[in-house]
Amino acid sequence: MVSWATYLTQLCQETQVYHIWKLLVHQHYAAVSERNNIALLELDQPLECRGYIQLGCVPHALLKMLELKHCYITGWGIHTAKGKFPNKVQAPRAS
Repeated sequence: MVSWATYLTQLCQETQVYHIWKLLVHQHYAAVSERNNIALLELDQPLECRGYIQLGCVPHALLKMLELKHCYITGWGIHTAKGKFPNKVQAPRAS
């Protein structure tokens, strides 16, 4: 059984499709080192938060990341510069 919002190629009733209106890549992004690998997206219409669709928070610029004990990120991003986008969501395993 496929769980909701797990596979990109298997849409479900909770699926919402949006188009990117504007893409703002971090001004200090470095492709070679993947430093500052983050961007902001402006969508073509307002996002409807519900169920599996929630907003993510960006931490304050003065936050010292090395002092954090836990950080979890999920998504369908690539792991290497020449990698392919995965079909299955990449998520940390519960410990």
